[in-house]
Amino acid sequence: MSIMGTYVKQHLSEMLIVLIAVIAGSTQCNAQWYGENVEPGADVIMMDIRWPWWAESTYSANFNIATVPGGVSAYGGFAGSVETIGSDHRPNLDPEVQGSFRPGSVWSFWGSNAEGEPVRVVTASEHTFAYQYIGEGASGALFGTWPVIRQNRWYTMLKRIWSPAGQTNPKTAYVGRWVRDVEADRWYLYGVMRLPIPATGFTGNAGFLEDFGHSGRSARSIHRRFGYYRKEGRWKTSNEVHIEVHPRGRAVDDHWIVNRLEDDTVLAMEVSQNRKLVPQLLMGEPLEYGRKHTFKTKQPDLPILDSPEVTNVQARSNGHQVWVSWQVPDSASPQWSWKVEIFDNAACEGDPIAVREKRLPITRNVIVEAEQESPTVRFTMVDVFDQPTEPVIIRADAAEPDRSVAEDESTPEDRQPVPVPGMQYEFRVQDKERHANVIYPPSKAAHSRNERHHWLSLDEIKTGRLVRQGVCRGLDIELRGTRREGYAFRFRGLLRVPRTGYYLFYMKGTDGYRIQIDEHDTLVWDGLHGPEEKSAGMHLTAGDHPIAVDYFVDKNKPFFLLEWEGPDLERQVIPASAFFHRQSGRQPDAEVKVAPSESGRIDAEVVVAPNGHLINRIEFYFDTMQISSSKHHHLKYSGVLPGGKHRVWARIYYDSDHTLDTEFSPITVDSKSPTGWNLSIAGEQNLGFNILQTAPDAFSFVGEGEYVLSRPVEGDFTLTCRVDHCGGMNGEPVNASSWVGLTVREHPERNNYRWGQEFGVMQVAKNGLRTTPDHGDGAGTRQSYQRLPDGHSWLRIVRHGKSWSAWTSPDGQSWRLGSVHYKRIPSDAGAGVVFRALPQDARMYFRASVSNVSLIRGVPENFAIESTAVTGIRSTEVTGVIVARTDSNIVVVRTTANGLLRSTDGGRTWNPSNGALTDRANSVRSVAIHPTDPQIMIRAT
Repeated sequence: MSIMGTYVKQHLSEMLIVLIAVIAGSTQCNAQWYGENVEPGADVIMMDIRWPWWAESTYSANFNIATVPGGVSAYGGFAGSVETIGSDHRPNLDPEVQGSFRPGSVWSFWGSNAEGEPVRVVTASEHTFAYQYIGEGASGALFGTWPVIRQNRWYTMLKRIWSPAGQTNPKTAYVGRWVRDVEADRWYLYGVMRLPIPATGFTGNAGFLEDFGHSGRSARSIHRRFGYYRKEGRWKTSNEVHIEVHPRGRAVDDHWIVNRLEDDTVLAMEVSQNRKLVPQLLMGEPLEYGRKHTFKTKQPDLPILDSPEVTNVQARSNGHQVWVSWQVPDSASPQWSWKVEIFDNAACEGDPIAVREKRLPITRNVIVEAEQESPTVRFTMVDVFDQPTEPVIIRADAAEPDRSVAEDESTPEDRQPVPVPGMQYEFRVQDKERHANVIYPPSKAAHSRNERHHWLSLDEIKTGRLVRQGVCRGLDIELRGTRREGYAFRFRGLLRVPRTGYYLFYMKGTDGYRIQIDEHDTLVWDGLHGPEEKSAGMHLTAGDHPIAVDYFVDKNKPFFLLEWEGPDLERQVIPASAFFHRQSGRQPDAEVKVAPSESGRIDAEVVVAPNGHLINRIEFYFDTMQISSSKHHHLKYSGVLPGGKHRVWARIYYDSDHTLDTEFSPITVDSKSPTGWNLSIAGEQNLGFNILQTAPDAFSFVGEGEYVLSRPVEGDFTLTCRVDHCGGMNGEPVNASSWVGLTVREHPERNNYRWGQEFGVMQVAKNGLRTTPDHGDGAGTRQSYQRLPDGHSWLRIVRHGKSWSAWTSPDGQSWRLGSVHYKRIPSDAGAGVVFRALPQDARMYFRASVSNVSLIRGVPENFAIESTAVTGIRSTEVTGVIVARTDSNIVVVRTTANGLLRSTDGGRTWNPSNGALTDRANSVRSVAIHPTDPQIMIRAT
């Protein structure tokens, strides 16, 4: 089929351009949206939600917000996936199957501040787990399965945004999310996120039902009631829902059934892209297509709010500090802020001698520095709705007797060895899984029958297989290596307390843990759970105290963080320097020698004296990241390291199943800016990195983050480099999506996706040679589906008008066309080299180096783009599909060998649609079908 050039020029903007994606890529998601009447500027949003059934592969997002002022957006909800019934994929409404299912959940954020700082997780909950830099380009998120959420029950969903307390011009904000089980009268914290911008409200709210795996083939449903929001301190009703139904004639239509139930107080919605599947439990015909519908439900003008409550408020004093603790019942409205005031008189008259307050829902223990004997404490808590409790006034009790370090009265011959740095540990694993219903109750459903676990309780740790033991620096769970589930640690040693006084301990851990100090349980949370913060306090004397930590991970996302706070000691992770043990038996001796140079390189050496042991391996570390290893008792390292002040150390593996960590050696690494190129930080600021310019056209990189070395260029040009090294290609434990390569950006000086359009070709650590996306990139990978040839270390980008082509070569002489994109990047842009390493999921810093970097105006001599077969999809017969917008019976597919095939009967029969084109002309990359006349089609190779 041919189309006259003039017609294409006149109508191209009207064409439905579809880049056909490789079938092996992600399945298309289909979302059906509904809006709510929430005004911009609201700081609290809440509504009741009920799920009449759990649908197949469905996100049910009841929060979709952006901030005021702008900069951050987010969505949150729950996700169900119950298998359908029959060939038409009807929802499985069996009461036992539905009643036993428990949904997953999602809360994803996008955005950053001008410095590239992302949204951070402040606290997760019992049922959520923290993620950073996840798919779809999100910067921070909480996910997790919720065993307490059930089908056909009402749950209040609540979200609030606020500024930090006591700051005139805050630069950050916080968002909290809660869930209330209406029937059980119980509140649950979902989590708290820190926004890197001074947001004060939401722009509004919307919801959606999205099929994330099966293209909307089944039916989904949600019920909503009692919507409210608060703006400028006043509550307003959010009892209107707006549904804009698309006109008929799309590839697939949305069929909405909407009823009002329970005296018009409940809005019940069902939707499917299969007309035969709705209604399921409701009645009536689908909403009229091609128009916006508004529904209003009945509800009180003001929400009925739970009351705040605090219990078991206690205060203790040692004359220098006051430790205050309290509890909040699960049935009370959630805590939002707290305030502790210390007075020198029982009547709390006059000004307090010390005050501490904060807006943080998770706090239950506070230490206040106050030089006062027998002080009086006034405690106030404010709930998430700004309802204060009545002040609680109590006299602080005197400190309990110190848990002191016993004096050593033994003879010199009987005395224990002098404590030395490090903790003794055991690392155990449970390889086998067993069936146990912890998340899903027993039932005939697959989700119940297939639930399996490694561990369920701390008592099971001793039954695990002992893999490794020895001495480690502090509480280092990275000794697990690549293991992510079914493992446990037992740490034993001494905690060196710097000063006598009250200490608070904070623990965030997945799953079960027990922390004992002085042989007393300090923090214990057994079973399977997320890393919700737990805290406890005690009075300790300066010196060494026995500490024991047991910890296991079943299948949840690993997380372990133990912090402390004490006299003149701000809250912080307990440093490795505070942990000691009494050494028994002779161990290998190891010494780290390091000499930094002015060029940003360091020369290091690790020498081990075996002392009768068999040395298996040495690992050399820079802070927490491994940078080198050796299978001998001697290691030498010379290379570039991230700039600034750091520490290096080594881990010695010996006698097959033992390890020993050396002490830290402090170093300072210089960092110099490159010359001749502009360095831009395209990701988060303040991450560790270093770029060493080894020649005018050569660079070496190590670290985390995203960095661009660019020059301004206008018009056509040729950009070239050779990738000399890319970490991860030989199995190094770097972030798999790290890369090095060439990039062209509208604004290379900007960060976090504000650089505008880009085109690039890069070597990805564990995913081969890729270009920037040749598809919609809904998952936010920033990589093409197409994989370019392995073994090609030379990369090139050629701009010729709006044509952007990526080329690769094994030798820099013979070039192979990899991909052609057509982009409307302005004539003037920035072109150069990119190094990218996400700061997560890595045990080693990403390293990369390039040479022969050149930027030349114009295109190469005899430059021409010839059609070439798409690579990386040879095993796939059909590589893409497109459906006509106005006639769903007209379907066109792309194939690997036969160009385009066209069906006019919905896929029952097929005929070639290639005209007289042959050979490489049938290597089709994209195709478009006219939006109103499906007989007109355009293709590109």
